[in-house]
Amino acid sequence: MNRSGFKSNDETTSEFYESFISSVQTLNKALDTVSEASGDEKSVSMFDVYTYMLFVNQRLNFLLDHADSIEKSTTIKNDLFLLSSHYQSQVRSQISDKETFNLEAHLKLKEQLNLFMLELPDKYDESQAFIKQFNKASAHIKPLIN
Repeated sequence: MNRSGFKSNDETTSEFYESFISSVQTLNKALDTVSEASGDEKSVSMFDVYTYMLFVNQRLNFLLDHADSIEKSTTIKNDLFLLSSHYQSQVRSQISDKETFNLEAHLKLKEQLNLFMLELPDKYDESQAFIKQFNKASAHIKPLIN
């Protein structure tokens, strides 16, 4: 806290970054439940994953609203939006036909999300090194939307 009792922009941005990281971790845990589920449970688990994807997008938007340097140097916002749109069609297919689960696509999503999480910087800071590492991590989302 600064002297006036308000948080600095860096503190607020750090909190938004921590929230973004936490939401990505929650998404990753939700993906585990899809692997373990069967029948109608699989459809529900996939819908939960889709919901968490939307939450990750929301957390990213809050972060980008406070960290101009990230938004200017990455396409992550668009890539995560496209990913959630793509996943939405998979959820719809699963609900329509319980036998259409695409295990290969699921495993690829899980793998790329793990790589994304591993490469994300631990803490936010306004540096070129942070931006470079964030962009490197973000590159793991792109193969999921192509």
